[in-house]
Amino acid sequence: MSRRWMRWLLLLYPRAWRDRYGREVLSLTEEMIRAGDASPLRAALDLIAVALLERARVLVARLRSACAWSGRTPNGPAWVAPAWLVIRNLVFTVVVPGLGGVWLPWRLLTSHGRLPSPVSWEALAVIAAGAAVYVWCVWNFAAVGQGTPGPWDAPSRVVAAGPYRWVRNPIYIAALAVVTGEAWLFGSLRLLAYAGLMAVFFHLFVTGYEERTLSRRFGRSYLAYRRAVPRWIPHV
Repeated sequence: MSRRWMRWLLLLYPRAWRDRYGREVLSLTEEMIRAGDASPLRAALDLIAVALLERARVLVARLRSACAWSGRTPNGPAWVAPAWLVIRNLVFTVVVPGLGGVWLPWRLLTSHGRLPSPVSWEALAVIAAGAAVYVWCVWNFAAVGQGTPGPWDAPSRVVAAGPYRWVRNPIYIAALAVVTGEAWLFGSLRLLAYAGLMAVFFHLFVTGYEERTLSRRFGRSYLAYRRAVPRWIPHV
């Protein structure tokens, strides 16, 4: 990757970030490429991923300041609250599923500096199904619970609509479907192993943190929901 193209990628970052860190990042990236610690493709993906995070952070900060929000309820026109809810869910999607389900798998696939070639186009159906379930889940978190899937910005009530009628953790199942579909699409054992690690992490996170936190937050309503709906195996 030439310095010129790296400069083009740096335009994706907020100006204040470029002024403060741009030259240092360019130098470090060039050194990593020359030393063989990163391929040009991998370096470009890293720059783009961090740029998206920085843009999201700045956007949220500006909106909070401009609308003078107090907590979750902004003081402003009627359209501001739902717009802020959409932005919060978009930010979560970029930061969590975007990194874990798109950016990191792509890095694993391109770790040798080569673009992967699809080997099983049938896997696109699995990826599309997982993505559709994820969007459905996010919609219910926003429309029913007025929140996001993020533990730091959870809904204000127990969400038992949509896919949550049949299983308590459909969003994790959707994420596993997407990554497993990507492993199938590219015939990647590395991605399949990554999906297995995701499954273990999800189970430990749900049983060790999420269920306990939700029980304390929502009390009897969540306990009743937990008794009625299975954790991982959907029922109809």
